[in-house]
Amino acid sequence: MAIQTFGGIFSSPCATPVLIVLLGIVARSGNVAWGILLLLLYSIGHSFLVLIAGTSIGFVKKLTSSGKYGMFAA
Repeated sequence: MAIQTFGGIFSSPCATPVLIVLLGIVARSGNVAWGILLLLLYSIGHSFLVLIAGTSIGFVKKLTSSGKYGMFAA
């Protein structure tokens, strides 16, 4: 649970400016459907990056624990 909290804290400086811009675009247009679409697309893209990061961490841990490539780990 603590790792998820830290993930949100560390991704906030990158995610907040994008969300502010998206909300500004939606507020200026006044179209709720456009806002739903923009936020949905943003959430899909952001989730995809989080999944890639989580998968790559697991891959690196598995690779460094192997006998063949583990000797190169610091």
